[in-house]
Amino acid sequence: MKSSFVLFASLLLVACQSTESTRFPPGLEPLEPDNVAAPAPTGTDPYPETLALDQGMDDVSNYVHATGYVHGSVAEVWAAMQDPAVVVDRRKVSAYTATLDVEPEYDTSFVTHYTINQVVTVQFDVTWRMGVVSGSTTAPTQVSAVYQKTVGSSFIMMMHGSVELEEIAPGVTRLSYAQRMNAVSTSSMDIATWTMDMFTSIVARVHGQPLPTYG
Repeated sequence: MKSSFVLFASLLLVACQSTESTRFPPGLEPLEPDNVAAPAPTGTDPYPETLALDQGMDDVSNYVHATGYVHGSVAEVWAAMQDPAVVVDRRKVSAYTATLDVEPEYDTSFVTHYTINQVVTVQFDVTWRMGVVSGSTTAPTQVSAVYQKTVGSSFIMMMHGSVELEEIAPGVTRLSYAQRMNAVSTSSMDIATWTMDMFTSIVARVHGQPLPTYG
C-alpha cells in the first residue's frame, strides 16, 4: 500500500509540474531569445571555453546571436564585464572614456563615450546596465547585462543588445548574446567581430591575462 501511495504522489507531482519563465528585473530584460546551440562537448571538456555564433540581417536590422562557456563563476565573469575596457569595441574605436554609476538603481551601470575617426569623426554613447537575476550580488547564479546607444551620431541608427550570464555547472558560466545594430557602412560581420573580441576579453580577464590588443 505504501509503495502505491508513493507512486501516486510522484505521478501527482509530475502532473502538477509547469514551465516557468525567468522574471528579469525591469530594465534588464534580454533583447530577444538567443537560439544558438551551445558549443558541443569535446572528449575532455563538456563545456569547452569557446563561442558558437550566428549572424545575419533580417527585416529589422543586422544581428548576432551567440552562446559560449567561460571557465569561471558568474561572479568572476560579471566582475570582468564591469570593466568598460572589456566590453567596448576597442578594435574599431579611436578613443573612448567611461562614466561610471550613471543609473544607481542598477547593480552596475556605466556609459562608454566612443570616438571613431574614419572618413568623418563619429561620436556616440553606449549605456550599459547590469544586475543580478538570481542569487545575490556576492554569489550570483544569473546576471543580466543590457546595452543601448543613448546619444550621438545619426550614422548609428540602432545599437542595442543583451548578454546573459548563467551558472551551468560549478565554476562554469554560460553566456548568451543577442545583439542588433544598423549603422552606416556596418554589417553583421562588424557585430560578430566585436562579440568575439568581447568574449575573448572576458576569458582573458577571468584567467588573469592581459586584454588583447589590436594594431
